[in-house]
Amino acid sequence: MRFLLALPAIFLLLACSAPAPEEAQKAYQEDTAKLIRISLTDRFSKDVAESFRAQMTEFLTADPPAPERAYVILDEELNKLVTEDIEDLVSALIPIYTKHFNHEDVRQLVAFYESDLGQKVMMVTPQIAAESRQEVRLWSENFGEVLMGRMTERFAKEEIDVSK
Repeated sequence: MRFLLALPAIFLLLACSAPAPEEAQKAYQEDTAKLIRISLTDRFSKDVAESFRAQMTEFLTADPPAPERAYVILDEELNKLVTEDIEDLVSALIPIYTKHFNHEDVRQLVAFYESDLGQKVMMVTPQIAAESRQEVRLWSENFGEVLMGRMTERFAKEEIDVSK
């Protein structure tokens, strides 16, 4: 009987302690945006900015070279545009991330990327990818050759004709 009397109080406690669905969804969206900024867009926007800066600098240094003020304007406009547009990219990526990660996943990923190890991972991953490219290419070529050899051997053994 005491349990039945306590039941409304328990429900009230649970209702008050759990965030409203819209608040929980908003927190999920905000945390996901933070994850995207930390893990992707901060580095990506710097890379894009540097790439465009290099292209535009090449254009501005063509004969005849542009005045020094043109380079100042380039930096100002490039920085302004990256700042303005990056939030559009973050917004576009949120549904993709939330399709694959639940809120707890997002929280754990944010914690990881904010840790010293997460910072190191983000710093060295592009270098590892660049250094690994040649090995991956060689492995892939060898893999394809070995696969074709095995298939040819098996097809011959089982008398399968795949010639067209």
